Parts: sequence; C-alpha cells; structure tokens
Amino acid sequence: MNLFTGVLCIFAGIFVLFSRFQRWDWFMNHVKVRFTENVFGTRGADIVYIICSLWFIVLGILFMTNVIG
Repeated sequence: MNLFTGVLCIFAGIFVLFSRFQRWDWFMNHVKVRFTENVFGTRGADIVYIICSLWFIVLGILFMTNVIG
C-alpha cells in the first residue's frame, strides 16, 4: 500500500508541476488556480505550485521508503 501511495504522490507532484508550466487551459482556468493567482500574482502562484509539487514528491518518496507508514 505504501508503494502505491508513494507512486501516486510522486505522480501528482510531477503532474501539477508539469501542467502549471505548460499553462494548460483546463488547469489554468480552475477556480483554485485562479484564486491563487489573484492572491499571489502569476510569479507567486508559480512559487506556491513549485513548493506544493516538491512537497508531494518528497512525501511520495517518504511513503515508498516506509519512513511514513
């Protein structure tokens, strides 16, 4: 179960990071993405999404190595 959760977290982090920088319309027009851009600006939203994506990737690695159970 931890392997599946870890892979899922890593995939989610890479997916969010990739879709943010590809500026896909369906991702960029989501209510939460627009809210984040309104609050932090475009550059600030990029930083927020980088931090969240890296957190998901690290969390996935911790799940896969059984540091988090």
